Amino acid sequence: MKKDMLILFQGDSITDSERKKDNDNYNGHGYMTMVAGELGAKYAKYTPKFMNRAYGGDRSVDMLARWKKDCVNLKPDILSIMIGINDVGHHFLFDNGVTTDRLPVYLDMMVADIREVNPDVKLVFCGQMFVPEMDANGKPYEWKAEIDRRTEIVREAAERHGAIFVPIQERVDEALKIAPPSYWSIDGVHPTAAGHRLYADAWIEATKELFE
Repeated sequence: MKKDMLILFQGDSITDSERKKDNDNYNGHGYMTMVAGELGAKYAKYTPKFMNRAYGGDRSVDMLARWKKDCVNLKPDILSIMIGINDVGHHFLFDNGVTTDRLPVYLDMMVADIREVNPDVKLVFCGQMFVPEMDANGKPYEWKAEIDRRTEIVREAAERHGAIFVPIQERVDEALKIAPPSYWSIDGVHPTAAGHRLYADAWIEATKELFE
């Protein structure tokens, strides 16, 4: 494992988790902090730095717009991306989402930009979680199919760029056999503490080769 390497997390509110924007030592209360706590303690002799630069409410196009400042200029050794839920949410709620054909384009642009400054960067692409399968009327929840489509786009992008894919939804589906949706998510999208732990465990398991 490389000494002093930077592990950078990018995404929306799920990753942001109320981090302090003016203090990189306070990374919020979510899965990213859980990952940093566990791996930071385990590999302390290598003094890795875990940094959270996610922004709540970001669509993929918003993340692309700030990519130079919040990613490229930082030159991370490992880059973790979790994006897409707001592409869908803004479509249904505000008619201002990001279409499925745009998401892979934006991801490709982000990868090209970061690899220009660090060709050896290790990439981690995270899937999304969406808990409710049915709405209040017992019909398939319309967000679910769209989010599943975005997850497949991210999975395909990971394959295309040689990135690690973290299968969040699969981990959540198994957890739902143990406890109900409200135990894992406060609103179907944002995780509870236990839900964040699922994310962290999935991330650590998928990326263990990067820390050997």
